[in-house]
Amino acid sequence: MKPILFILLFTTSVLAYPEVWLKIQPVQPRHNEVLKEPLSINLNSADQASLQRISGIGPKKAQAIIDFRTQNGPFKKVTDLEKIKGFSKKIVAKLVENNNNVVCSD
Repeated sequence: MKPILFILLFTTSVLAYPEVWLKIQPVQPRHNEVLKEPLSINLNSADQASLQRISGIGPKKAQAIIDFRTQNGPFKKVTDLEKIKGFSKKIVAKLVENNNNVVCSD
């Protein structure tokens, strides 16, 4: 008798207050929340907005990266950033340490 009463009360509450039950449905994850790791950012092909997604890179440094690769060709390794004015060994080491999603491939 108790299970029937429970089912009856539950069904009645769902029908009487559907807006409450609709809010309980699980939220679907957004596309970027599904990714376990951030996408890699390629220094040789990334645009300015993509480069700015790298921690420690703002608009000026992103543009400096683009200008350097335009004038000197593709980067062979991430530490080649030290060749750009404003990128000291310390800054590049921090970038390498904190951003293992930065790559240099053709």
